Amino acid sequence: MTWNDLNVFQYQQLEKILLGENPLGHAMRIIAIINSTTESQVEKYSHKRLLKELQKIKFLITQFDGKPKDYIQIGLKRYICNYDINKVNTARYIETKVFAKDFVQNLHKVAASMVIPTVLTPLGYFTKRYNATLHSIYSQDIQEANFVDVYFSVTKYVKMIADLDSNYKGLYDEIDQDMESQQQRGGSRFVEFYGWQYCAKIVAEHESITLDAAYNLPVIQFLNDLSYLKAERDYIKNG
Repeated sequence: MTWNDLNVFQYQQLEKILLGENPLGHAMRIIAIINSTTESQVEKYSHKRLLKELQKIKFLITQFDGKPKDYIQIGLKRYICNYDINKVNTARYIETKVFAKDFVQNLHKVAASMVIPTVLTPLGYFTKRYNATLHSIYSQDIQEANFVDVYFSVTKYVKMIADLDSNYKGLYDEIDQDMESQQQRGGSRFVEFYGWQYCAKIVAEHESITLDAAYNLPVIQFLNDLSYLKAERDYIKNG
């Protein structure tokens, strides 16, 4: 068995064990995860089979390697990987920023914000419009996909987002005065829960569009708007 035999959900379960102090002490749990079974069923394995299973999981002490893919395949379902920042809207950018804080455990959620769904026809696969209400469905599908393929594809996508952020250094360093006063009233976790919503709100007001439309703006336009609003505020503040 190799890393390529694991799906995303299996690795997400394994990560918590492998990062622990004594992963070998959880061998039964590891075997159960890899075989998609329960620990109680593993305990019923014969001694001979257990020795065989222990040999099978030796790959877990090795490094995994791979490369980004053009698409992620799950059975007959196919999701195209998007590495073009011009095709990322504000909502998917924000989702990525939030989910990537816990990269592995949210790997399927970040991937669901990255991909373009397709439909299979007699003529082959054709892309279809991304449906934000189906994000949870996309992410559930991706949990069944090859872990290595998803990991390296999402890593490339997140780096693309990080490279974009590097062009807007300092943009989020300060909080708008109105928001700052709300933070004082609402507590220190206000920004954590409502920061992005606030940013989308002020961009919507600046663009004279609805909040939903603001979330659908190309991310570069969204960030440029925020940069302009920050510069305008700084200019007024400093006279």
